[in-house]
Amino acid sequence: MGLSRREAGSLATGLAYLAPSLILFAAFVFIPLGRTIYLSLFNTRATGAITTFAGLDHYIELLTSPTFHRGLVATTLFALYTVPLGIALGLFLGKQIGVFGSAALVIRAGWARLPNGASWRALYGTSILTGIGFTMSLFIGTLAFGESKHEATMRLGVLVGSALSTIVGAIVLSLAARGSIPTSRSQSPAAFGERFEQP
Repeated sequence: MGLSRREAGSLATGLAYLAPSLILFAAFVFIPLGRTIYLSLFNTRATGAITTFAGLDHYIELLTSPTFHRGLVATTLFALYTVPLGIALGLFLGKQIGVFGSAALVIRAGWARLPNGASWRALYGTSILTGIGFTMSLFIGTLAFGESKHEATMRLGVLVGSALSTIVGAIVLSLAARGSIPTSRSQSPAAFGERFEQP
């Protein structure tokens, strides 16, 4: 089932807001990562010049190395129980819980309303996107950790939390756009104004 013109417009607007984050991730994460994977399939000189095709030989050597196994265990434990996990979960879970919970409480209490045409799923998707943090997250993290050994892992946590928020938020908003149902007249701006105009 195709999207209506209105739904397609809403989806395009959402993607337009996400575009700057997606461009940054592509430029600084996905493109360098793809380049690194490509080069790993070749033997190279110290200057980085490609010499011969190696295929999966480098990966086989790495995965069969006892040193790699010990390092992987130590790195996994460090990554799961220290700074990055706390920051990533704070951005991805903490932000959406706080924003969506507060908005839902205010709406249920009757102090506010969902915008005309919006759904709870769209509100939740928007709440997830609040977990995208770069400038302020990195600024506060730098104030907290300074030039300590945790600075690099702090930045990793910000990137992971922001990436999760971007991807999951985009998915939820896409689903919201496809399954959006017009709100009832009781939630429309006109009806909302009428209630206050009554003597």
